[in-house]
Amino acid sequence: MTVFKSLFPILLFCGLCMNQAYAFDGSESTKTSKEAETFKTAIENRQFVFQAQTAHPMAWRSVNLSYGFHLKVSPDNIEAYLPYYGRAYKAPLSYEESGVKFNSHDFDYQVKEGKDGRLDITIKPKDVTGKNYILYLSAFPEGSCSLSVQDPDRQHIHFNGILELPE
Repeated sequence: MTVFKSLFPILLFCGLCMNQAYAFDGSESTKTSKEAETFKTAIENRQFVFQAQTAHPMAWRSVNLSYGFHLKVSPDNIEAYLPYYGRAYKAPLSYEESGVKFNSHDFDYQVKEGKDGRLDITIKPKDVTGKNYILYLSAFPEGSCSLSVQDPDRQHIHFNGILELPE
């Protein structure tokens, strides 16, 4: 009986801890599912900003980027302000044409679901003069994102960064 009296508080404490752990897991999964739904809705509604943090040129080392390089997507506009590192097959005529800089109001936008909640986005601007960009984004619910830019006049370039969703 004395063994039971000494073990009872320990067993009671362990039982309470287990109960709290299960309650914590339930609230986290609800929070995670709400965040995943918000993430998916923002992508499908075309309301997000990709903030580039690193650039990965095809034949060069990775480059850490300062804040401000972005791809803003809204329902009726796409604004790109990204640097370019790599080989160009056709030289830009002015400084304004260097980098990946454009503002498009006419574009194709497709979203496909990938593994583990990832969303794959393909953007093809139609009204960028003299350029045929194709942008591929892979966005994850936790906020990380990668962007691949294809331009027939240059080598491909990849960016890693974060996705900012509207409040």
